[in-house]
Amino acid sequence: MLPASFSAFELQPLPDGASTILRLLAVQAPNWPEIALVTARDPALSLALLFADPLRPGELADGLNSVLRRRLEHIGPDLLRAWLLGLGHVGEQGDEPTDTALVRAECALHLAIETGYPRPDEAYLAGLWRGLTRSSGWKRAPRPPAVELVAACGLPPTLADALETGGLMDEQLESAHPLLALIEAAERLTAADWQEQADKVARLSGLERATVLSLRTDVGYIVSGHAVFPAIPTPATP
Repeated sequence: MLPASFSAFELQPLPDGASTILRLLAVQAPNWPEIALVTARDPALSLALLFADPLRPGELADGLNSVLRRRLEHIGPDLLRAWLLGLGHVGEQGDEPTDTALVRAECALHLAIETGYPRPDEAYLAGLWRGLTRSSGWKRAPRPPAVELVAACGLPPTLADALETGGLMDEQLESAHPLLALIEAAERLTAADWQEQADKVARLSGLERATVLSLRTDVGYIVSGHAVFPAIPTPATP
């Protein structure tokens, strides 16, 4: 497997994440679980890996981190390092603040778990990638339709609908696929006035308002922890 060229969809990984992975690759035995964790927080990098090596049927049931780890290990440290070092000349950064996609993704994941949605990692990816399909950073070529990107990753078209569909009325969401309602609820919990949105999110998700508030508070703590990328191990002194 070769990594996907970012010229295919232009947006590039988060600089802090890419530099952290490069530092983690500098040791003799890279910590692949940590590298996978950094990758899972990065919209463009996670998309590129799945675009290059699509999911097999049912593979996401193993967990997103395991899926990404397999692909990262298959690429290997040398090729992964060369790929990341070459990214400074391609792509654009997305429009969203760094933490926005991660907050939305974690909200989507936790809403999926709380509501019993059967594929929570799909909800996470929909939350993580939603900003990519709306970014103005696609400057050198038209943005591929979300349905094509999602299909190329081995994911179902309902995820593409969740990426593209926004602004639906609550009444419309009630009859839509559950993933659309989950992502819309996650979007509202990502807003600056998320506390004022709690009642609407409760109606969309079927959860109690107190559960929604607790969930969003937990996500805030999770993302605060994620804001600090993994420490680089210090080589042992001989």
